[in-house]
Amino acid sequence: TIENIAKFMEENKHVKIELRGYASKNRGSWESNYKLAERRLKSVCEALLQFGVDIKNRTELRVEGVRNQPYDEDSWNQCVIIKAL
Repeated sequence: TIENIAKFMEENKHVKIELRGYASKNRGSWESNYKLAERRLKSVCEALLQFGVDIKNRTELRVEGVRNQPYDEDSWNQCVIIKAL
């Protein structure tokens, strides 16, 4: 959950995280999917901010849209993936 990620960030002040926003490739145009992935990413950032995470200094943000698909199941690509750096 977002709360768990914020807690992890609080407990590990040296850690940065990477957030990547994705979208399904089989729905809509490339442009609309890119914008959708970008909105997903912004929503997660806003939620992390509510928990006090320093987005500006502790995150790397990347909008993937449909450029890269982490999952074979298309609907699973409607996501934001977060990993510790």
